[in-house]
Amino acid sequence: MNYTIFGKNVSYILKKMYNNHHPSLQKELHLSNGMIGKYIKGQKPSLDTLIRLKEITGFSIDDLIYKDLSKESENNL
Repeated sequence: MNYTIFGKNVSYILKKMYNNHHPSLQKELHLSNGMIGKYIKGQKPSLDTLIRLKEITGFSIDDLIYKDLSKESENNL
């Protein structure tokens, strides 16, 4: 499976909710340093990360993986 869309969505969420501040999102997702960048580059997320991101944003796991959220309404976040 290709996680390019997920990476785009992480980038979008990072920009809209965290003003591009990686450490804030990493802390909220309980991730080690550098993981946000790896997700943006296409690394597969763990189920725990997907669940936490779903809880933080309100998007479904399917939307986070398969739907380009940046192309949806600007009122998403």
